[in-house]
Amino acid sequence: LTTKDVDWGDSHTYKLLDDAQGRFKIDGNRLKVKNGHLIDFDDNSSHSIKIRTTDSGGKSYEEIFTIEVLNQNFAPTDISLDGRSVKEFSKNGTTIARLTTKDVDWGDSHTYKLLDDAQGRFKIDGNRLKVKNGHLIDFDDNSSHSIKIRTTDSGGKSYEETFSIEVLENQNSAPTDITLSGNSVKELSENGTTIARLTTKDVDWGDSHTYKLLDDAQGRFKIVDDQLKVKDGTLL
Repeated sequence: LTTKDVDWGDSHTYKLLDDAQGRFKIDGNRLKVKNGHLIDFDDNSSHSIKIRTTDSGGKSYEEIFTIEVLNQNFAPTDISLDGRSVKEFSKNGTTIARLTTKDVDWGDSHTYKLLDDAQGRFKIDGNRLKVKNGHLIDFDDNSSHSIKIRTTDSGGKSYEETFSIEVLENQNSAPTDITLSGNSVKELSENGTTIARLTTKDVDWGDSHTYKLLDDAQGRFKIVDDQLKVKDGTLL
């Protein structure tokens, strides 16, 4: 602060008569911030203050000033997911969660980027977290996966956070294939001759399986446990 005074070389003191409800203060000949939390562009883009200057002879002058508030862009402070679980082997593109950002800059827009996609399991589409490769989401391999998301506001400031996505085990997935270790047999083979061992393809790792012969080729074959055998070799 400086004072215009015809008395050259006179000294002056300053007093803040209106501090904009505690926002500002005077320290010597400097106007300073008293409470920065009250200075918010979204509340007011300017504040009025009143200052009195007094010379060494006790004479004074008062003036009102307008202090402009500059709109500062603050970084986001949090990311929220409205869901944090996914069923194993979900279809590609399945939505897991909607993303939202906490930001003191009301009305700011945000974009999202997946910094860690759990080795290709997940992806972000707009503000949605989705399944990228459902075949890799297997409860028997991992019951949860860690991902890392970055949110960036319109001013380029960002915030990152790591989340754990829980994998929900399906009650039971149906088998998808049967494999025979052999598919030929010699004519007139003895009854009980083993033709092949049966195995089942099933996404439920470690599951057990039983077998039933729905068509035995008119009594020629039978199943015992996990083996296909000759039932009546005279028919071969």
